[in-house]
Amino acid sequence: KSIELLPLNETGVDVQWHKDGTHYLASKSDTYGRFENISYRNRLTGDTQILSFRTLPEKCFFSRKESDVLFCAIPKPETFKPEALPDVWWQGKTQFADELWKINIATGERTMLLEGGGFDMQSIFTSPNENYMFFINKNDLTLWSLRIL
Repeated sequence: KSIELLPLNETGVDVQWHKDGTHYLASKSDTYGRFENISYRNRLTGDTQILSFRTLPEKCFFSRKESDVLFCAIPKPETFKPEALPDVWWQGKTQFADELWKINIATGERTMLLEGGGFDMQSIFTSPNENYMFFINKNDLTLWSLRIL
């Protein structure tokens, strides 16, 4: 297997790999805490697509059924502060108010699955048939499920 090196000239580089290892989500922030939109990167083609929202890669899960679909917890914009992400989030020094979305990377279509922002989601995954989403609320470490219609 080949090894892909990521540039280390950024202070906050974070990735979430697809289980097949062919593509991943990446985010980065600079030394001033400016956090950029998340990007989708395909290792096979070398293509990079900047997505139209900001979140941490670990707040997303690749669909088991559709290769172009993501499920992402997207923080409300007002919860982003100029901080060294993702470190301050993992250290518990900041938290987000997330909404859960289903996103088609190819078409840009977005469907809100859970609005409100009452959770700071992590460890998102689906049931094998994608009828249910599961996540942990980082605020109190409780496990939640959501039926997807």
